[in-house]
Amino acid sequence: MTQPIQTYNYNWEDLKQDSKNLANKIWKRRFKFILAITKWGLIPSYLVANELWIKVVKTICLSSYKNKGLQWPMVHHKINWFMENIENPKDWLIIDDLSDTWYTLEYIKQEYPSVHTAVLLQKKTGWIKANFFAREVDNIWIKFPY
Repeated sequence: MTQPIQTYNYNWEDLKQDSKNLANKIWKRRFKFILAITKWGLIPSYLVANELWIKVVKTICLSSYKNKGLQWPMVHHKINWFMENIENPKDWLIIDDLSDTWYTLEYIKQEYPSVHTAVLLQKKTGWIKANFFAREVDNIWIKFPY
């Protein structure tokens, strides 16, 4: 008999506090731009950008889930004329809400090897780590408020 997966209900207050904590960990780096991983990285990206007074937030649309199951390879949804152009990697920070499957971070580090990454929640079991995270969590199911 399999044991049920432990669940944590991550609420809006957790989200706001972790975004502030993440911003406090990275403010000395003086990033100029944020690349938000859509769609769940948009809210933390906005909150961190607001804390750090970063005005330019762009998006990259990636998906590793399809019909509630994992999808590999990672799908990068590109618009015909638009590419996420990163000329000075040291000026950019890529943000997502969670690193759980590690597929997203693996893809990001392949596409943009010099760019720093940040997540609110970093699973302890991960073999690819974000450069910055607000909190490290056990391998539990996180229910976000959105």
